[in-house]
Amino acid sequence: MKLRKFSIWVLIITVLCMSLVPITAAADSAVTLNAIPTVQPGGTVTIAGASTLNEVLIKVLRPGNSTVFYNIVKVTNGQFSDSFSIGSNEPTGTYTIIAGQADQVASQSFVVEGPTKPTDPTPTPSSNADLSGLTLSNGTISPAFASGTTSYSADVANDVSNMTVTATVSDSKATMEVNGAAVASGQASGAISLNVGANLINIEVTAENGAQKTYSVAVTREQSSTPPTGNKSSNADLSGLTLSSGTISPVFASGTTSYSADVANDVSNMTVTATLSDSKATMKVNGAAVASGAISLNVGANLINIVVTAENGTQKTYSVTVTRASAPSSGGGGRGGSSGSTSSSDTVTSTDGKLTIPVGKSGEVSLNDMVKIVIPADAFSKELQLTIEKVVDTQKLITIKDVLASPIYEILKNFSENFSKEITIIFTFDPKSVKGNQKPSVFYYDETKQIWVEVGGVVNGNTITIQVSHFTKYAVFAIDAKQTINFNDISGHWAEANIKQAVSAGIVSGYPDGTFKPNTTVTRAEFAVMLMNALKPEGEGAALKFEDAARIGTWAQKAVSQALQAGIISGYEDGSFRPDAEITRPEMAVMIAKALGQSIEATAGTSFTDDKDIPTWAKGAVAAMNKLGVIEGKGVNQFAPGDKTTRAEAVTVLLKMLAQKSK
Repeated sequence: MKLRKFSIWVLIITVLCMSLVPITAAADSAVTLNAIPTVQPGGTVTIAGASTLNEVLIKVLRPGNSTVFYNIVKVTNGQFSDSFSIGSNEPTGTYTIIAGQADQVASQSFVVEGPTKPTDPTPTPSSNADLSGLTLSNGTISPAFASGTTSYSADVANDVSNMTVTATVSDSKATMEVNGAAVASGQASGAISLNVGANLINIEVTAENGAQKTYSVAVTREQSSTPPTGNKSSNADLSGLTLSSGTISPVFASGTTSYSADVANDVSNMTVTATLSDSKATMKVNGAAVASGAISLNVGANLINIVVTAENGTQKTYSVTVTRASAPSSGGGGRGGSSGSTSSSDTVTSTDGKLTIPVGKSGEVSLNDMVKIVIPADAFSKELQLTIEKVVDTQKLITIKDVLASPIYEILKNFSENFSKEITIIFTFDPKSVKGNQKPSVFYYDETKQIWVEVGGVVNGNTITIQVSHFTKYAVFAIDAKQTINFNDISGHWAEANIKQAVSAGIVSGYPDGTFKPNTTVTRAEFAVMLMNALKPEGEGAALKFEDAARIGTWAQKAVSQALQAGIISGYEDGSFRPDAEITRPEMAVMIAKALGQSIEATAGTSFTDDKDIPTWAKGAVAAMNKLGVIEGKGVNQFAPGDKTTRAEAVTVLLKMLAQKSK
């Protein structure tokens, strides 16, 4: 009898133990996703699948890897489902769905395609060889992308040894090659290896009729931060650098490693003469361990690398991007840039939107008395050619909620560098478009993020004046004089209350189309502005002496100056600030810690499971901010140091910072 009772208890205990193990534990994956059919802009996407988790995080990425949809969905009876609408202005291409938690995720892709257009019975091959978009898997191109601008640059950290390029052609019948390899429009290229120093990436677009256009990106991978060892010299500097044709810009300095030069079309090759600071160092010019021989030049951008190796093995790369001009056309015309230009001894003027200004002269150019640009003489170091064009096709640039008070103008110049001094632009707007509760404000179009960014401006009658350091698309919008907090894209968002509080506090604002774009990433310049808006320091700040200070937008210069003076930012070891780089979570943690006066000294470690991935220089700040509850982890106690910061995350952290500061 005792034996039977014992057997019964063993059976009961066994059944209870088995009930603690989920039936689905033996499944191959914790999350599976159903296939999704092709949709068109304006259509609805239904995301469904099965999961053993209690809830899944769903994230949908555009072809350029930016987030279009984000939500957390409960799992019921092992199934989950959610849906969202593809906006009518969203790009076509392959979208990616990621669902799950931590490392238990599944992915699925679907295609958004435009409506089928009727076939022209007698089509004429298109000559459109433009790109409509260009992004990198690491780093941010500068200046902001514009189809008419072909030369760009980007900086990446030393630990980025390769990258991919995603470019989208304007004409679906055009094809393209990235560094000679065919790549489909909107798709990432293969991994491109990056040397320390400058690397030139060429994207060659071929139109349907065979016309070609080349876009180039000079990517600079920073030097290793690991200090050299031993007693041998670590001097890998040059003391001089000249070209047999053309003049490098900026003027040579041993601490400056990136230069550019322009040469005429008849210059088909050149030599480089470089002088070492340390006689025990060696150098290679484009791989040749001698002073350079003749280097052939293609039409367009040509990258010349001078790699200096110090006695102890430390390396430093100087780069010169030489742009060889296209062959002159057979048509007539002078160098004035347009038939409507005139020249005095000091100022060149034009009224037809086209102007060429020699070095040393100032210029004024206008278009139909609707927009006028004033350029000081010392704002550029090479011949300036600029154009003003009214954008006719605005369908993809504005939404039905945007109120234009002026046409959209695309202002272009013949070189990618920003101006060394601010340029004045005066727009004429239609006062009738501005209602009683509105005000006119100038915005520029960020081609990378495909959003309008407010510049502001000084209003005088029916004109508004701004000062900028770069050219792109500009327009005057009528916006609410008092910032609305009824954004149409934050309802139900996890940070909705924080966003409204931050807007009310003047930390951040929305966009003219009534959106906030909570999941858009934040650049270093943008975060500096938000941080200073939160702290509200007095004074103009410190002088900006960063190597790339000219790339800091006018709208951000005061905030960056104030943050520099407060010791919140210091820039990188190469003397740059990198305003357009997306701010990382470690960088944000350090800036917030400094703003709160917390120690950022390195610690033994943090409590996060991915502590080994957190940079040593940030661990003290991360630990301090986590302890105070200002910055929290993600997923299963991960800090996710490689993640970029979104607008929603930024305002949430800044509000927590203010709450901590008030204690």
